[in-house]
Amino acid sequence: MGALLLVLLSAQLASASSRHELAQGLSRRIADYETRFKAGKPPREKRALVTDDELTAYINLLPKLPKSLSQIEVKFERERIHAKGLLDLDQLQDKLPSGSGLGLALFGGRVNVSVKGRLASENGFGTFQPEEVKVGSIPLAPSVLEQIIASATRSADHPDGIDILAPFRYPYGMRQIRLTPGRAVVDF
Repeated sequence: MGALLLVLLSAQLASASSRHELAQGLSRRIADYETRFKAGKPPREKRALVTDDELTAYINLLPKLPKSLSQIEVKFERERIHAKGLLDLDQLQDKLPSGSGLGLALFGGRVNVSVKGRLASENGFGTFQPEEVKVGSIPLAPSVLEQIIASATRSADHPDGIDILAPFRYPYGMRQIRLTPGRAVVDF
C-alpha cells in the first residue's frame, strides 16, 4: 500500500512540474513577443502554435485569476474554444448584478462552469461569440454571462468591467488566431 501511495504521489508531482514547465515556456514566449513589439521589431517567427495544455497551465499557474475561479481547463476545437472550471459563488455574490433575475444568489459554494463559443478573427481583432454557457447544470444566455463577467471584473482600470462580447484588439501585432483541435495557430 505504501509503495502505491509513493508511486501516485510521484506521478502527481511530475504532472505538476510538467504543467509548471508548460506555463513558464508560454510565459517566456509571451514576454518575448511583448518585448519585440514594444521595440518595434517583428516577431522571430510569423506563426506560433499554442496548445490547449500550454494555455491551461499558463492560466492556472502564472497570472492572477479572480479568487472566485479555479481549476480552469481550456480545449481548442475547430474554430471554437471550450473552457471549464470551478466557480465559487460565495466569493462572487457581492459582485453579481442586483435585480438581474439571474437566480444565482440562491446558490452557494463551488460549482462547475462551462463556456463554449466561437472565436472569430479578422485583421488583428477578435470576437468571442458564446454558444453554450452553464453554471452547474443550469444553462445561461450569453447576455447573462456578459453581465456576470462585467460585474466581476469592475476595477479602477475598467469601471464598467470587461465586456466579453465586444470586439478586442489582439496584442503584440497578432493578425489572426485560428483554432484547431488541441492548438491555436497565431499569425503575426
